[in-house]
Amino acid sequence: MSDELTGTNVEMGRLEGLLVDLNKSISTQQETGLADAGVEVIVKGADAIVSQNKEGLETLTKGLDVVLNKLGDLFSSLQGLEEKVSNLQGLEEKVNKGLLHLDGLQGLEEKVNQIASTPLPTKAVTATSEEAPAEIRPVAEQITKGDVMTKCLAELKTAGGERKAQLLKGISYLDSNFNPASVAADLNL
Repeated sequence: MSDELTGTNVEMGRLEGLLVDLNKSISTQQETGLADAGVEVIVKGADAIVSQNKEGLETLTKGLDVVLNKLGDLFSSLQGLEEKVSNLQGLEEKVNKGLLHLDGLQGLEEKVNQIASTPLPTKAVTATSEEAPAEIRPVAEQITKGDVMTKCLAELKTAGGERKAQLLKGISYLDSNFNPASVAADLNL
């Protein structure tokens, strides 16, 4: 903005200089009798000054129109935002009402949990049945990792070839925590 003012001051200084020169030219021409030619020079200079000022005003007017349009658009956007903010306030009230409603349900949840945790009375006579002798199964001996490992190592001392490879594979399975019973069954121990 200060550059524009400085430019205007320079133009005013040039204008004053031109007017002084024109005044001298007119007084010289009157003395010599060439007044009509001097008037033409003055008219041309004045026309140039007027057209220059007219162009500057047109440019300024166009710039102000653009600024006013932008301000109008901004104002419209702000009005839209104001409507959205007012809608959000209504939403906030609805959320608060919903939260108050949920606070009332909290006591209901505790009551439901209390009812669900109370034991129900028995509705029928219960008794344990005895097992028939035919249903009793002999308890299978548990095969442990140590037992299978001992059998593998004992047989490994005398085994050779492919059997030795199978036993080493079985030992690695045992180290990898495979089921000892399935490893013993695979190796026929």
